[in-house]
This record gives sequence, structure tokens and C-alpha cells, in this order.
Amino acid sequence: MKAVGYVRSSKTSTALPAQRTAIIAYAKANGMEIVGWYEDPESSGSDDDIRRVGLAQLFRDAKAGKFKAVICHDTSRWARGDSPELFAMLERDMTRSGADLQFTNLPSGKSPANRLTLELHGMIDRYHAATSALKAWLSLMENAKAGLRCGGRSPWPYDIHRTIGKGTNRGEPVM
Repeated sequence: MKAVGYVRSSKTSTALPAQRTAIIAYAKANGMEIVGWYEDPESSGSDDDIRRVGLAQLFRDAKAGKFKAVICHDTSRWARGDSPELFAMLERDMTRSGADLQFTNLPSGKSPANRLTLELHGMIDRYHAATSALKAWLSLMENAKAGLRCGGRSPWPYDIHRTIGKGTNRGEPVM
């Protein structure tokens, strides 16, 4: 069966090779031939296919019948965020395009047990995204209180006053 791989990372591209390796192994174990790759490096999983260029092209090619399966490393690489509807919409649209969506770490097939497993993984992904966002926000708050900066804007209601000697960022004085 002709299949394609889809890889995505939210922060850096360093995670993409590991995802590719897992997808290649899955395809080989399941008698599939990888005929193409689609990727969205440094792209949020909560973005829909309009903002994810690789995913948008994947859907266009699926509708053109270029492959029969899409292999993704795990559910968090396909879609993530506060909206379970986004995951369901992307999965439904892929099925309507004529391609089967499969994950390297989940059983394939449409049985009730497999559907439940998929839904549970989606819930875990959303929980992880929410707790990661909270931890990042709390870290920004603590750094702002201490007069330090860890990138981006300071969280409301704090403001960064640019002085030398208040802290370091990767060994360099914070400006």
C-alpha cells in the first residue's frame, strides 16, 4: 500500500528525524511503501491546515488520490490543543479524502477499542499541552518578578525594565 509520512514539531526541527525513523519502521512492519513526506517544522499542533503548509499540501494530495494511508508518529503530531474538534475534523477530512490515518504508537483499525484508545490519547495530549502552557506561564511570572527575562513578552501585569547586570540569558547579561 502506498503511504506518506507526516511529521511536525512545535519548537525545533530536531524531533523530526526520530519521527521519520518511527514512521519508516511502522511502514516496513505493515507492508507499506513510503512514497512521500509532509512536514511542518516549528508549527503548532493547535493550528488547522490553513496555517500548516505541509498539512494543507497533504490534504490536497490525498484528495488527488496520490496515496492510501498517512502515517503519523503519534496523535500529538497530528493535532493538539484545547479543541478535540480540531483533531476530529482533520481525521474526518482525511478519511473523506480517501486515505487512512494511522499512528505508529496506536493500533490501527476502526474497532470500538481502537477508537477509544485514539480518543484517550487525544485527551492526554490536550492535558499535556495545557499543563505545559501553565508551567511556561508560571516560569515567566517568576522570572519577571525576579527582574529576569526568558524570552518573549513578560506576562501581564509585569514589565521588563532594561538594565545590565540583573541576570543572564545563556551567559549574556540581560539587557
